Amino acid sequence: MKWQKNKHPRQPVNLARLTYSGWLCLFLLAALTACSSASPSSAQAAPPTVSIPTGTPPTAAATPSAISSPTVTSLPAATPPPTASPPAVPFTSTTPTVSATVTPLSRTGWKTYVSTKLQIAIDYPPDWSVRENTANVTFVSPQGAMIQLVPVETSGLSPEGWLNRDLLPNTRCSQRTNEHGLTVQICLDTLSFTRTANFVIGSSGTTRLLTLMTIGKGSDAAIFNAMVDSLKPAS
Repeated sequence: MKWQKNKHPRQPVNLARLTYSGWLCLFLLAALTACSSASPSSAQAAPPTVSIPTGTPPTAAATPSAISSPTVTSLPAATPPPTASPPAVPFTSTTPTVSATVTPLSRTGWKTYVSTKLQIAIDYPPDWSVRENTANVTFVSPQGAMIQLVPVETSGLSPEGWLNRDLLPNTRCSQRTNEHGLTVQICLDTLSFTRTANFVIGSSGTTRLLTLMTIGKGSDAAIFNAMVDSLKPAS
């Protein structure tokens, strides 16, 4: 009977423990049931679905070679403003030339010299003097200007061949026929300013080349040309 007395007082304590343990078991059981009922697929959010449209795939970006280069328009070169041109100055040649046209000088009152040796006749001013020697004839003015008539040594050439020879670079020549029908080659040396008149004279099948030339710079060109016009074969 003593044992039973001791057993009954402990019964409420065991009920309390049983009740607390029961509640704990029920809570754990409910938690396990909830965990087991939830599937992994429902526990995690499904990733968003990306729909890719079917059809032509997107065009790839244009490569640098496919990009057309911009057209570069070249600008015209800048034109400098026009500059005022200096007024044109007429060109004046410093080189004397021999004109084919000679202004005739009146030979009224002139004297005529005839050389039987040279077979030539020539007029000269009345106030000029004549000097003869074995080689040439010299006409001298009162002021000392001289015009000389000389035969030409052609060095084996014919008179016509000598007239057609190569001239010196400083020599300017022209050809004309004087008033007596004599063909004369008139030349000017641009260095010495010597004037010459070359012509062929002859008779009886014999021809000779003669030259009428000025000596020095004091000779009058008009008188020289008038004397050239007067040249003729001696009769």
